[in-house]
Amino acid sequence: MYRNLLVAILMGVASLLEAQPQAPALPIKRKAVVELPAGLNLLPGFINSNSEESAPLISADGNTLYFTRRRHPQNFGFDKAGDIWVSKKNAQGKWSRPVNAGAPLNNIYSNSVVALDPSNQIIYLQDTYGQGGEGLAWARREGRSWSNPEPCEIEDFYTIGDGATFNLCPDGNILIMGLERQEGLGRRDLYVSFREGDFQWSAPLHLGNVINTNKEESRAFLAADGQTLYFASRGHAGKGGFDLFYARRLDDSWTNWSEPQNLGENINTPFDDEYISLPVTGDPAYLVYRDTGSLNIYAAHLPEEFLPQSVTLVRGKINLQDHQSIRDLEVTSLDLQSEGSVRNLPLQPDGTFTVVVPPGAELGIQAAAPGHFPTSTYLRGTGAPKASEMDHRTLLASTQFSPEYLLRDGEIQNLKLRLDQVDEELEEMRRLREAYLKEENLPDPQLGSTLYSDPELDALRHRYETLNRPVEIDTIPTRAPIPAEYDWDPKGSAIPEKDANRGTPDDELADMKKRFNRFYQPEVKKSAPKQEEFLWEEAKNFSDFQTGIHEQMLEEMRPRIGRELAKELWPQVKASMRSSVEPDLMEILDEKEYEIREQIAQQLEDAMIEVGQSRIEMPSWQQDLESELRSNMEAKVRLELREELRDEVRMALQNEAYYQVRQQEAVVLSEQLKEKVELQVAEEQQQLAGAAYNESELGVKGINAENTGYREEERELVLLSPEKGSSFLLNNVFFKPNTDQLKEVSYLELDRVVQFLGANPRLRIEIAAHTNGWLSHSLSLQLSEQRAKVIADYLFTQGTDSRQVNYKGYGKTSPIASNDTLEGRRKNQRIELHILEN
Repeated sequence: MYRNLLVAILMGVASLLEAQPQAPALPIKRKAVVELPAGLNLLPGFINSNSEESAPLISADGNTLYFTRRRHPQNFGFDKAGDIWVSKKNAQGKWSRPVNAGAPLNNIYSNSVVALDPSNQIIYLQDTYGQGGEGLAWARREGRSWSNPEPCEIEDFYTIGDGATFNLCPDGNILIMGLERQEGLGRRDLYVSFREGDFQWSAPLHLGNVINTNKEESRAFLAADGQTLYFASRGHAGKGGFDLFYARRLDDSWTNWSEPQNLGENINTPFDDEYISLPVTGDPAYLVYRDTGSLNIYAAHLPEEFLPQSVTLVRGKINLQDHQSIRDLEVTSLDLQSEGSVRNLPLQPDGTFTVVVPPGAELGIQAAAPGHFPTSTYLRGTGAPKASEMDHRTLLASTQFSPEYLLRDGEIQNLKLRLDQVDEELEEMRRLREAYLKEENLPDPQLGSTLYSDPELDALRHRYETLNRPVEIDTIPTRAPIPAEYDWDPKGSAIPEKDANRGTPDDELADMKKRFNRFYQPEVKKSAPKQEEFLWEEAKNFSDFQTGIHEQMLEEMRPRIGRELAKELWPQVKASMRSSVEPDLMEILDEKEYEIREQIAQQLEDAMIEVGQSRIEMPSWQQDLESELRSNMEAKVRLELREELRDEVRMALQNEAYYQVRQQEAVVLSEQLKEKVELQVAEEQQQLAGAAYNESELGVKGINAENTGYREEERELVLLSPEKGSSFLLNNVFFKPNTDQLKEVSYLELDRVVQFLGANPRLRIEIAAHTNGWLSHSLSLQLSEQRAKVIADYLFTQGTDSRQVNYKGYGKTSPIASNDTLEGRRKNQRIELHILEN
């Protein structure tokens, strides 16, 4: 009985087990639960797995895709919560197999990427990573990994309940958030915050009731143009659930928007469509759909009417020519239109950076490093700037000037180009001369000429100074008795009379040597108190005595021989220059002949040793002997010096002659330039007196350029040491049109100049101001001089030593580009900084 009962129970349990459905061993994706729009492209299977993929974030350049993958066996979090995964395109443009981003980006909670800096060096993350509550965090790339995430500071940030969403515009300045707050219209509304510092943001500002409804808006994506907003909404009319919408910002209030438009049936489905991400090109869009019961990532092309405006992607490179570490670099971006929003740009290890310039925007990029002059560049987005931003004078466009006026304009430009060339030649001559004088340790002459001295001369000079040092003479040393056969009076110092028929100079020299040895017979000193010796006693033989006299004669005769050679060689030097110098400039050489020749002799005299200062009294017999020796050696020393100095005197004459000619040419060109500019000014004043026109009615050509579409640019910022003769552009110094009033954004760059001059007190500079070619000569000269003075005055008020700064206005006489285009006029309207002394 019990047995039968047990069998019956077992059979009943078995039947119950058979009635239960069997769970599959592995998760298998079901068939699509909804028919998706045509034209969608499912990303490869290794990106879309059996798990759920959502929250795609595409990098600015479109080559890196971050997304969240949920319930995957390789995830970190509780119950395999969502982790960040990343895939990159290979050289063929194909997506690589994704990898888990790992710690510290992933932790035990759900993680996702909400924004990425264009340089891919800063990443923004959902949550605060253990800092408490909802929020936004950031991390910096460190090699192949990332730093520990840190929370961003958002003023007055809070949200009621969970589920805040975040998106950061690619230019890094605008943060869009989905928050539930007391002032909101529905469960969750969209807000905007503005960057106020590194990882610091202003209080959330409600986007208004055009975007927000009494239901829910979230997961916004602000395109790179900073104006086109994509967002998910339940409140606006759609196909069901969340739909994706498009709106465009109409002004800078951030509450005035175009009416939101549904992205249409090619994008939205009857289910929740919430995620969208675009590269800076605006195409393709990365979307998320529930196709087979789980979420997968697709790519799609948006209809043309929903595309954002074109932007400019700039890839920059900092070049440190002395190979200083880029860790010492500081690179900042400045919004020149808002006159604020300064932020540090993250650099890649090779010194490159990437920045997005919205359409119509103007950015200033500045780079600084210790020991280098700060440099900058100007970036302009697609679309035309306002005409009011450029200096312009419609008198030039509305007045018919004489043919002579137009001809002189071309002559002025040619004169200025030639003057610049001459200035460069003069500067190069000065540089070579200074380098030589410094190397040879010679005095710097007032007039420029480079003489090349014999290296052995320094050794002879040193020896002479050593031997000819002054000594005190207290007593006369004793002498050994002189044999009677030598007719010499020991009480006197006269040398016996010479034989009138002494023979050849060599015989005479031999005779002087014999007499020197006869009269000079030092004895061994006794053990008497030590006495000072005569200087001439150091000459132990006639050869030493002769060498000393020879060295003295070389030094003493050098300037005289130099003058003789300069006078003798001058006609040859002038003749050699006639083929390369214009005849009217050759006249300057006749006027400067004496000055140039004296300069050569003066340099030789400056380089010689003043032998007379260290001479001491010698016995009269030795003085007579020296006099005879000098007479005997004079012809030989003269010949020796002529051979030694001939080439260097000729070279010095040529250098000085060319320098004088170039100086005179610069004077002549400057006078011609001034004369022609004065003629232009006179005609402009005459035309202005009789002109009647309305500037507002006259069009300014070349201003309203069309949007040129998405573009990429490369910029190199070279940081140099401030060497004498070098020039630097202050690209981010701006004035209000046709005035000398600095724009507020200019002070950031000028403050860098102040700091650099303060750190280099020996530096002397010139502030050079230039205008574009659309101004009259009279106005451009006046305006450029005023602008240069305004900059110099600002430097002085900030503590710069006035002795360090000169200033000058060059008007429109030094264009570096054509004035026929807007970009050319922008280049010509500039502020330069010239290094005069360092």
